[in-house]
Amino acid sequence: MLVQRPEHLERVYADREDNPEAKRLFGWLESQFKGTGVGFADMTALACALDLPIRCAPDWEFIDSVLGHSDGPGARHLRQVLADSFSEQARQRGVENTVVLSIAQAVLTRGMLKSAVGKATVAAEARAAAGSMPRGGLRDATAKARPLPAVGEEAAAAGAERLVTVTGRLRAPRDLSAIQARLVEAEALETGARQTAVLKDLAKLRPLPERPPAGVIAGEALWRDYVTYWERRFSELSGPDARTAGIRPPLAWESYRRFRTRFARAMKFQSDVSAMLQGEVEKPQGKRQLLHEMARPQIDENVGLAHEGSDTRTYVDQLAVDEATLENGAPRVEAFSTKQRDFTAMSDHDLRMQVEVDAREALRKYGGTVEIRRQGHPLFERRVTVTQVHVVYDESLVPQVPTLREEMKAIAGKQGVTLHFHHAR
Repeated sequence: MLVQRPEHLERVYADREDNPEAKRLFGWLESQFKGTGVGFADMTALACALDLPIRCAPDWEFIDSVLGHSDGPGARHLRQVLADSFSEQARQRGVENTVVLSIAQAVLTRGMLKSAVGKATVAAEARAAAGSMPRGGLRDATAKARPLPAVGEEAAAAGAERLVTVTGRLRAPRDLSAIQARLVEAEALETGARQTAVLKDLAKLRPLPERPPAGVIAGEALWRDYVTYWERRFSELSGPDARTAGIRPPLAWESYRRFRTRFARAMKFQSDVSAMLQGEVEKPQGKRQLLHEMARPQIDENVGLAHEGSDTRTYVDQLAVDEATLENGAPRVEAFSTKQRDFTAMSDHDLRMQVEVDAREALRKYGGTVEIRRQGHPLFERRVTVTQVHVVYDESLVPQVPTLREEMKAIAGKQGVTLHFHHAR
């Protein structure tokens, strides 16, 4: 009950140094989380040993039920206790290191990611709608959204404008909004090295535009983005709510550079897949590979989706709608998630587990009943059921092993997701 009440949990955590009862209570919580980590590791080891990939992957519902909804310092401390206990026991039980790391990372980032993405997507949607008159049916989440303060442009979103401009992706404010939200999500999940969260020590590491690291040219665009990102994150960490908001310290330069490089490649791959889908639209229905179920398909990128019971918006890479079914009570809607996942260095077990995790994630983020939040879209503000969810992998990053692609498709198919491969240009 205490974990499910964030204000009470954080009060106990803050008072534990001066209040013996608070210290005893929080210590009891720590012991419970340690025990839970051990039990979770034992279950994971058994599931993996029995080759049950569904239970060998992170169990989001279990993690959420244990961690509650707080992302304050007390909750983060308990997450760390759970992750450390799980990792130690899982390794003793022989669970593969990649599985241990993926689940431990999920434990550590789950609450923070939900918080960060929730704020970013609501703010991005508000920015996209700025300057236009909402239609009468526009839901509260957009109509009443307040823009974040100056530093709340989100440190992780630094450079989004340049990314969409140099890649030719900026066609409307909504495209920028989607990229900003995705940058925030990707940075929150980034596992690379970060700098210290101690402000007085962090201040000594302040990057200067005119003093880039060795091998970087002063004035280079990515370095300017990093300086902007770092300054925004420092301002966020300096705010009065930094601890309770769960703000992480900035990435080190090399980690940031790798993060942005991967993100740019993913954008390029998404663009390639969009071009491929647009090419399918021009073909007769009988000659299409991915859109053969649609009579008159329309393809849109970065469409915002609202999910029942959640304030978080997701932006689907491509949304296909059959215009011939728009007047029906159940229009045909298909969602595509593009993944530039490098499978070449993975073990067979890790590859199969990753396919299942990706399929489940795509289904969770883009499947089910959703509300279309793209103004001007023919289904704007309509609640629709997504007919089919697709995942598209970069074929060049999949090992050239006979029957492997069919096996991957079968794994995704068990989750209700259709898997495709596309060779990036």
